[in-house]
Amino acid sequence: MTWIAESPTGGFAGSSRRRGRRISSARPAGLRARFSGAELRDVEGLVKLVDRTEIEAHDWSLTPGRYVGVAPEEEDEDFDFEEALRSIHIELNALNEEAALAARVARDFEELGA
Repeated sequence: MTWIAESPTGGFAGSSRRRGRRISSARPAGLRARFSGAELRDVEGLVKLVDRTEIEAHDWSLTPGRYVGVAPEEEDEDFDFEEALRSIHIELNALNEEAALAARVARDFEELGA
């Protein structure tokens, strides 16, 4: 069995997995938590177990995106888009007023010759 995994740094890791091979106890706790029992399994957006026929079907490409896919985006159901947009608009107006005031002060100093 062959596994292909997207790494947090954007690269990939690939390996031929032999029967009885387990995740080392030296691996980070996060891996041990995701793979209880130390057995690799498919995790959408992270790991996909594939066989040679699937790799051959992809013209022997080991690009992780062909197999791993993208993890589903978590939606925040409590997020109020309209409120966030209102808040951004209010902040933008305040910044524009501040910029206009700064421009007026700069003009006044220029008129004074400072």
